[in-house]
Amino acid sequence: MKRKKLKIGVDVRPLASSKTGIGHYVYNVLEELAEIDPYNEYFLYSHLPVKGNLPDFYRHVCFSQTKKSHYWLQTQLPFRLFKDKIDLFWGGGYAAPMVGPAIHRWKTVITVHDLVYQRYPETLPWKPGIHMRWCLPSYMRVADRIIADSENTARDIETFHGRLRNKVTVIPLAASKRFFEERNDDAVQRVLSQYGLKPGYLLYVGTIEPRKGVDTILRALAQLQDRGVATPQLVLAGKAGWKTEGIMALPQSLGLQGLVHFLDYVADDDLPAIYKGATLFLYPSLYEGFGLPVLEAMASGTPVITSRAASLPEVAGDAAVYVDAGDVAGLGRMIEECLSNVVLRERLKKTGRIQAEKFSWRKTAERTLELFEECGVID
Repeated sequence: MKRKKLKIGVDVRPLASSKTGIGHYVYNVLEELAEIDPYNEYFLYSHLPVKGNLPDFYRHVCFSQTKKSHYWLQTQLPFRLFKDKIDLFWGGGYAAPMVGPAIHRWKTVITVHDLVYQRYPETLPWKPGIHMRWCLPSYMRVADRIIADSENTARDIETFHGRLRNKVTVIPLAASKRFFEERNDDAVQRVLSQYGLKPGYLLYVGTIEPRKGVDTILRALAQLQDRGVATPQLVLAGKAGWKTEGIMALPQSLGLQGLVHFLDYVADDDLPAIYKGATLFLYPSLYEGFGLPVLEAMASGTPVITSRAASLPEVAGDAAVYVDAGDVAGLGRMIEECLSNVVLRERLKKTGRIQAEKFSWRKTAERTLELFEECGVID
């Protein structure tokens, strides 16, 4: 039988704001699909214009002008998909229109990055938490196939939504090529100077929110200071998310003024240098669907201390040092050990790079395309 050329609709709302994890995922998959799939036709949709440039490959791009993201998804988008005669819709940020089968019967693939709303609902703001609890099960039921970032997320789907497990395909993420690129010291220093940094700091990258373990990092540093252990500056790179008031107040209450540097959001082009300037990367998260910053740090040659929680051992393998999530004293001891042990740091640099090379966005895109075509229409 002849394979039909597919019209594939893509939800690019994660690209309508400064890219965080899901935005990087959607962009990198689209960038690779533009290289490997000249056969199918792609249509990109968002409630607002995207920020940054999309590959020239994508000619069919439709932006609305509304801040009502979820309303747009369920009311305006379905009719646009119908008008464009879409064969398959991909929602890379959990969500999908619910009325597809009734209007046009397009196939639906969604990516579920994590089930934090069920594992740790207390770490979410109330509105997104309620939306996920009420809507994500429906999105998963309407989907023909579900992509999970990790085996851990696939297990969570089986635990909480067992009947849907046969829809799930695990397709891991990757670090972008720019993190593997060699940069000389002068190039790194130029970027660091723009942010008021000097090499040798401790680093965290990610949204500032409760489940990420930023409070654990701060408390561990305070304990080290109390014991008279000299520690480098801590750099926290990432946007403030939700429930951050207590986290932001911790440096002062713990007596860490002058030791903690909040960078806010760092531009994509600058982030590799920020990683390369760090002595250690700290990521003691309570729960992750994947844990992309861990791979980015490893690709950059920065030793990683992370937690044993959720997907993180799956991603970091034997190339990181582990602590229990929330173990302040344990994290402090491991920071002290890594700072004093050059041999350990060099081993982590080498094995981290090897581990990061096991993942690539090309592989992610190839497996995603295979899934699209499995779901696609056959003549």
